Amino acid sequence: WVLREEARGLRIPTLEEVEELTMGGWTFDQRREFTRGVSWCLPSRNWVESMLRILLGKKVIEIGAGTGFVGTIFKLLGVDWTSTDINPPSPTGRPWMKLNPVHQMTWEQALELPHDVIFISWWPYREPEGIDLKIARWALKNGKRVIIVGEGVGGCTGSEDFWRHALIKEFLDYGQDLAQWSGIHDYTYEVVGFSAEPKRLWSDPIDTEGEDE
Repeated sequence: WVLREEARGLRIPTLEEVEELTMGGWTFDQRREFTRGVSWCLPSRNWVESMLRILLGKKVIEIGAGTGFVGTIFKLLGVDWTSTDINPPSPTGRPWMKLNPVHQMTWEQALELPHDVIFISWWPYREPEGIDLKIARWALKNGKRVIIVGEGVGGCTGSEDFWRHALIKEFLDYGQDLAQWSGIHDYTYEVVGFSAEPKRLWSDPIDTEGEDE
């Protein structure tokens, strides 16, 4: 699909149309070009319509927005959406960034902006400082919603601290959620709380002490 420089002409493909390309139609090089230049997140019409029911009438702050592609879609559809990133890419070759500029700021600065919902998509894998967990803790303490897009526990998004402590729920059924890349399991989650004790992760070593040889 194409986002034109003017708001009119926006066409969002269906889940089936997106997956027809991503689940076998695109080559690895095409996928790499899209993910590096546009987004890992693959919005479909089904997903956008479901998210609009949650986001319309709310102020949304996106942290770690990258090119701002996802936010542009919602902004054109009437959502009060602000995209932020500590190091936004160049808008050259990305005309949608004229429609939805990505504001350069830290996550702490982003949280100072007026908002009801925080949106995070494809947070860096094993990011060492656990910033996604810090954002989520701050948000729930201050009565904000946190929506996360990524692969979930055992996937390639988010810090270990986040997956050890955050309690999440999937809130969109398949058919209404994101389109998938082949071999990647991308879903939409909401943070609903935090565990009292750190959870084990699939990558943790198995404790074999005391087992018979």
